[in-house]
Amino acid sequence: MSGEKRFRTSLFGYKRQDVYEFIEKLSKDFEEQFKEKDDELALLRNQNQDLKKNLEELKSKLDTLESGRTHIANAIIKAEEQAKNIIEDAMREGEERKKELQRQINELKNKLKMLKNELYELRVEAINTIRRYESQLVELVEEENVDSEQEAAVTK
Repeated sequence: MSGEKRFRTSLFGYKRQDVYEFIEKLSKDFEEQFKEKDDELALLRNQNQDLKKNLEELKSKLDTLESGRTHIANAIIKAEEQAKNIIEDAMREGEERKKELQRQINELKNKLKMLKNELYELRVEAINTIRRYESQLVELVEEENVDSEQEAAVTK
């Protein structure tokens, strides 16, 4: 409304036509404002619906991301556990292999020691045999020499 309305006067007060026009104008202004407010309310309701829809979509995306994050975290934990188990198994197998190799080394060392002792005994036996044959050869040579001397003395 534009400022103050002045009514013209008539015999018994204000002029009816002016009052009716004023009331009619007020009614139209009020209806226009009501319609504007109603349109604004409808627009706000639509915006509110859109915002609620967006909120639900974002919540859904967040839930999906949270689920994915949880899944990834669980996968990482599982992978770490598997890696730890693999390392532990490898360490255990390595220790077992090391013990087995050490056992084999000790076994081979013992076998080598036995072979060295056997070789030593064979050398001693070979030396003794050679000495025995040498002494027999010496005896034979001496007997041969004695027999040769006796034959030479007899033939002389």
